[in-house]
Amino acid sequence: MHTYSKFLFKLRKETINLKDGKIHIVAAPGSGKTILGLELIRSEGFKTLVLSPSIAIRQQWMDRFAEAFLNKEQLDENWCSENIGDNAMITSMTYQGLFAAMNDDPQGFIKKVKKAGIKSFCFDEAHHLKRQWWRVLDTLANEFPENIRICLTATPPYDCSSTEWNNYINLCGDIDCEISIPELVKEKSLCPHQDYVYLSLPVQTECSKIRKIKGTSKEFMAWLMANDDLKESVESHPIFYKKARKLLFDGKDTEKLDEWEVFLDYPDYLTGFLVYCKEANIQIKKNLRRLMGTFEVLPKINVYWMEKFLQGYLFLDPNVVDDDCKNSIITRLKRDSLMIKNKLYLDKSKKINKILIKSQGKFEAIADIVRSESEELGDELRLLILTDYIKKDAEKEIGALPIYKYLKKKGFQNICLLTGNYMEMSEDIVYEASEGNESKQSRPNVLSQVRDDIASGKIKIIVGTVSYLGEGWDAPWINSLILATTVRSYVSSNQMRGRAIRYLKDKPDKTSAIWHLLSMDNTFSGKYTASEQIDELAERFTGFMGLSQDGNVITNGIERLNLPMNKLSKAEVATYNDNVLNKAGNRRLINKRWQNALILSDGSSAKEKVFVHRKVIVKNFHYY
Repeated sequence: MHTYSKFLFKLRKETINLKDGKIHIVAAPGSGKTILGLELIRSEGFKTLVLSPSIAIRQQWMDRFAEAFLNKEQLDENWCSENIGDNAMITSMTYQGLFAAMNDDPQGFIKKVKKAGIKSFCFDEAHHLKRQWWRVLDTLANEFPENIRICLTATPPYDCSSTEWNNYINLCGDIDCEISIPELVKEKSLCPHQDYVYLSLPVQTECSKIRKIKGTSKEFMAWLMANDDLKESVESHPIFYKKARKLLFDGKDTEKLDEWEVFLDYPDYLTGFLVYCKEANIQIKKNLRRLMGTFEVLPKINVYWMEKFLQGYLFLDPNVVDDDCKNSIITRLKRDSLMIKNKLYLDKSKKINKILIKSQGKFEAIADIVRSESEELGDELRLLILTDYIKKDAEKEIGALPIYKYLKKKGFQNICLLTGNYMEMSEDIVYEASEGNESKQSRPNVLSQVRDDIASGKIKIIVGTVSYLGEGWDAPWINSLILATTVRSYVSSNQMRGRAIRYLKDKPDKTSAIWHLLSMDNTFSGKYTASEQIDELAERFTGFMGLSQDGNVITNGIERLNLPMNKLSKAEVATYNDNVLNKAGNRRLINKRWQNALILSDGSSAKEKVFVHRKVIVKNFHYY
């Protein structure tokens, strides 16, 4: 047993016996929480109801128990069951199954639990217990206040609301121990690994769509800045009157002050107003700047600030009385489809981001990665591609089935498509099961067969969905992972990464690569720049620690990847991608750097740093 496991057993004795009958363990995906949970169950010796979020994980608990703790003579005995009525030592159910049973006949199910002699509950992937599942679990747990609760998760729901967090903690108890990824790599519970960002380029049709979207906003901006009527209207705004400014700052005549409070109630409008004034060469008095709470340089004019300015100017500010000017702007906005029901949409970045997220250019990026990893790892390759959807009827959209077909078309072999309700193999794989449409009853057996075929190398590339394979799926042979998904929260991102970082006893030098796809945008500039996904990607990387790209430091944050933040030519994008593929191919160097970093960090612990920039913070409200 690993050192951290021994520590947890010591912790269990202290917390279970002296605290609240709950043990709450947090450890990275793939670190062996199932075995640890089974050890805890076995050491207590109580009949246990194990609850998990999917059929695959439910089956996994029974498989791991049989493999780790039962001999051949015991396999036929009633140790594990999916049915609470079988009176087994371990009953493994899904949260969905429990939810259905408790909704159908709550008292009847509670009687079955009592009759089965259940004395402990094990909540696997406990981060799911926030809303409806929490209510059911809370009801069940309150019926058995003396029962021990074992709560296992890789990702506590740190990003949920305070109410949901309190519910979660009340059910599972305070976190007793949280083990970091570096600790688990050191103890050989996780393998060395590295994250990579591969840049993809939009196809021509997507570039045309983006160019048209941006062009509309750009043309409108140019028209607006050349609009003399708007400039005259703004210059005549009462805010520029000395008396009005005096009212704002001495606050003596509160009745007259009310009509100016639009700038106090909508600080973004004030900033947008001043940004426009600066761009239009309208003199701004210092006391107007005081309303912002800062004398820093104003932001540059862009669609965001123009949108904030016009939204307030056209629909919020009671002091704007030039209806002719307002109506001409509104007419142009409607003509260019930049306004819906008095809501402006000049900033089209979200619409553009949706195009780039679904970009067909990602197909080529995925093929590049698969080709490179196949060449470097050869027969050792075990690559998993995760997508959000199957996309059965949309061949040109990023989805499990289109990616599977695309890779087959490119000549890749040993590929398996595996989702919750669809399965297919490439023609080179001789497989006994039918191509698709297996019954739900046979699904656990299919999963078990697929696991065996991955282990043997019969299957080298798996394409699946996040909902089916992205959480809890036990396949420690996976040594390369492509996240062909939308950027997700810390919780789901960490779960997906866990599919590739499990330690493999038979291959102690296993080193994994985790691939993130980032679409670039080159409209108008002729150079490629990172899309808005870079900010979402940065948020994803704050949640987990890893090895820096060019050193021996273990840290979190996207900065450790040294992404190019400047504008790149098409050739420079290709050069960057080639360098990333070459780095990923050198698994030995990655492994060596991990070992060096672990030696350097021996005895240290992870600390959260907070950096405060020394500058005045913009105020959103004022008291007078």
